[in-house]
Amino acid sequence: LADFDPSEHSGEKVWLAADLSATTDMTALGFLVETGKVEVEREDGVSLQPPYDLWVECWTPGDTLAERSLRDRVPYSEWADAGQLNVTRGRVVRMDYVAARIAEAQQDYEVVFCAYDAYAFRKNFEEALDDVGVTVELVEHPQGGKRKAAASGLWMPGSVRDFEQMVYEKRIRIRRNPVTILAIMSVALEADPFDNRWLSKRRSVNRIDAAVAAVMVVGAATSEPDHEYQLLILGAA
Repeated sequence: LADFDPSEHSGEKVWLAADLSATTDMTALGFLVETGKVEVEREDGVSLQPPYDLWVECWTPGDTLAERSLRDRVPYSEWADAGQLNVTRGRVVRMDYVAARIAEAQQDYEVVFCAYDAYAFRKNFEEALDDVGVTVELVEHPQGGKRKAAASGLWMPGSVRDFEQMVYEKRIRIRRNPVTILAIMSVALEADPFDNRWLSKRRSVNRIDAAVAAVMVVGAATSEPDHEYQLLILGAA
């Protein structure tokens, strides 16, 4: 974790990933920027690999904020007052707020594309993007461990491995934010017999939307043709 100002990356190439809420969950938008090249020692020798800066912005419904702070025993209200958590009017997250943030990001950065999970996209988000005139390229990234996206090949087990590798090689700075910290600390994994692993919202105690968006955006960036990695399966049995 690190303290940095995302405005440092103004005008730079950025990848986005959205973990969209359907009802009362948080909605999270991950941002990832490549920051150069570093030498990394691997089993086959030393190679130059890109490090990254990552940050996550989250939105939550305002009308139920106090109630959920008590129920979840998490200081959402304090985080909102401190500007660390965005609040929308109503009992569900307003997708037009998130769409407007992507429109802003297009003005501030060179957005490569935005990864998304299809579950809530068509129902809640596609129309909001159209309404604010967002024309960013959209790339599907399923969240479970059962399916790869047909067009992009993205899937959560691959993104989990890429994220773990970046952490292991100290090639990623994650911007310090209590919402992101709690999400990462609360992550629970599920796995299949082949050790393909994915983040499980069902098994996690707290909201992990920020962690999901972080892992998705790492997978989105490392899926680019000019980024070829030798994937390491960390924590295998």
